[in-house]
Amino acid sequence: MKFPHLMLRAMLPIALVLSLALVGCGDSGTKGKSGDGMLSIAAPKQAKVDEGLASLVPTNAVAMVYVSSAAKLESSIKTLMGKIDPASADGVDLGEKIGPMLMGQDALWDKSKPMAIAIALPPEGADIGDAMQGMAMIFGMKDAAAAKAAMEVQFKDAPADQRPAITVAGNYLTIAASAGAKLGGSTLATTAPEGDVGLRIDLAAIVARYRTDIDAGMDEMQQGMDKSMGTMPPGAAQFADMFKGIAGKLRDLVDSAETLDIGISVDGDNVDVSIGFTAKAGSKLDDQGHDHSSLAAMAGLLPEGMPVNLLMSMDLGALMDWIKPLMQVGMDAMPDDQKAKFKAYMDETSEMTKLLGPNIAMALGIGENGMEMVEVIDCKDTATYLQRVDKMFASDILKGVTGIAVQKAGTTQVAGVDVHTYGITLDMAKLMSAQGQTPDPDASAMASKAMTALFGGEQMKFHMAALDNKLLFTMGAPAGLAKVIEAARSGAKAPAALQGAIDRAGGKPTFVLHVDARKIARQVVGLVKRIMGDDKAGAKLPEIPAGEPVPILVWGKHDGRVYGGGLRVDVGGIAGMAKAMGGK
Repeated sequence: MKFPHLMLRAMLPIALVLSLALVGCGDSGTKGKSGDGMLSIAAPKQAKVDEGLASLVPTNAVAMVYVSSAAKLESSIKTLMGKIDPASADGVDLGEKIGPMLMGQDALWDKSKPMAIAIALPPEGADIGDAMQGMAMIFGMKDAAAAKAAMEVQFKDAPADQRPAITVAGNYLTIAASAGAKLGGSTLATTAPEGDVGLRIDLAAIVARYRTDIDAGMDEMQQGMDKSMGTMPPGAAQFADMFKGIAGKLRDLVDSAETLDIGISVDGDNVDVSIGFTAKAGSKLDDQGHDHSSLAAMAGLLPEGMPVNLLMSMDLGALMDWIKPLMQVGMDAMPDDQKAKFKAYMDETSEMTKLLGPNIAMALGIGENGMEMVEVIDCKDTATYLQRVDKMFASDILKGVTGIAVQKAGTTQVAGVDVHTYGITLDMAKLMSAQGQTPDPDASAMASKAMTALFGGEQMKFHMAALDNKLLFTMGAPAGLAKVIEAARSGAKAPAALQGAIDRAGGKPTFVLHVDARKIARQVVGLVKRIMGDDKAGAKLPEIPAGEPVPILVWGKHDGRVYGGGLRVDVGGIAGMAKAMGGK
């Protein structure tokens, strides 16, 4: 059966139809002041490094791993592993893993104090593999002087070049691979990424040392792309500009790189990872002119209770132009009589997105009648946008695309606002005939089941309305717009879970994705079972147990020259779901 393959082919034009409502473009934010300082906006947040430890970090260190408390980290990992696999929790023992580095003095190791591993670049002319020679391990000790004395006794008869360099500052002790390194004054060691484990990397220093090799590698990559493009079919050559754009952005990233921070924490059942990239002042990625604070305000327009919530601010219009080659390749596979009309549709869609603004808010779920979606998009001219949508769908711009039909179903009023309803119909028999294949009744029946389960009928309907400077979009019943309209008029607050995600991201987010993994998993399984009906495979699908929400959060933010992001996953909750499913 060729149903899956044909369904994917059919979804290309459908996805483009939906892009009229799902894709926004703009200036990536309104002009305004940037943040009040790098450390106040950097992601992750910064924690002050203990002065005794900082004084033992090599002056020329280019990377530092900082553990705020080995005892806390070990306890947190044990607790979390106990939720996943109680037997494996017993194997969590940092003393067993790290203790040997203390050369028999692990009894004097104070796990409650911070510890760090710092790495300096090897001398000029040395191989990058010799970086281990620039490593220093720093431990908080109960009696650092006694530990140092005991270690030196072990190496008293060893040649000088085989003795580790051991230095003490207060109750901190550093063990360096080689003697002679200057300690203290490292710019990396004043603060560290907040968390159980923090990693800070001086990207600028690494790029400066290895710039010649980096440039050669990027040149070789570009030459490889150019060469491969010359041997590809004509349609694939459309990717050349995309690859050049990627290569250009990569060079901008290298040119602009200053520091990279990564923080990792275990918080009960949750694991947090946060990342911060700081660009050099005045570089191409030093963007001081944008204020993304308006994005969070969009969250109040979304309904409570949907398992997937998304906020996004970016120049998607430029992105759409950039990915046109992908659409071109898909179009090249169409029959000749369809290409011109589909190109006209793509061009019109691209022009229409220029009317849209930078901010998008979306909520998604799956109900008994299929997909449920609410979306709000900034728009510079809502009246013109809706007029162009009506005109495009009233024309024959898509009628030549075999198997796909789009039409306006009518206009109604919801809460005093005009709501425009459109329908998309997929004809599998026509689609298969266009591919030179004999229509398959089984494929058509499966497509019919899928459409009914996904969209509540043979036709996929979506609804659009305009309110002030925003476009409102829903899938499902048009009455779903009433809550969005009411929220917009009343200044409603964001759904509680989404507001919590925004607060955790902090600052001025450019991207927030919050998912209740339990709820969406239950909905997806229910949807698949409705599609499969009495099929035995459907009966074998696991039941997702009811219970507390299992949140997953992904976020990003940008302010000035600092780009941040993070991930928070309820690992314990996911493990609990998996156990319950497996135990059925």
